[in-house]
Amino acid sequence: MLQESQAVNEARFAQMEAQFLNLSKQLQELLAVSNTSRGKETATSSSSQSTSANKPDGEGFVGTRAGMIPKYTKLDFPPYNGNDDPLIWLHSFNQFF
Repeated sequence: MLQESQAVNEARFAQMEAQFLNLSKQLQELLAVSNTSRGKETATSSSSQSTSANKPDGEGFVGTRAGMIPKYTKLDFPPYNGNDDPLIWLHSFNQFF
């Protein structure tokens, strides 16, 4: 009985090892394709970044793998109005940032 379970475990291990090697090979292929396409993106995006960098107030965009995100995000935090306790406002400021 012990020998049977050991043989079953060895067969499972061999199967898992084969699957792992297959997945590793596929990952290497994906990385190679990704690196070549990334090199092409870098060459084409260098000209588009120069045009978006000239836009004022964060209107340009930076490309990422997930899509386009704005360069700058304007935060909406109320300014100190001068009427309330400044320590309370500073505490709110610290909590916000």
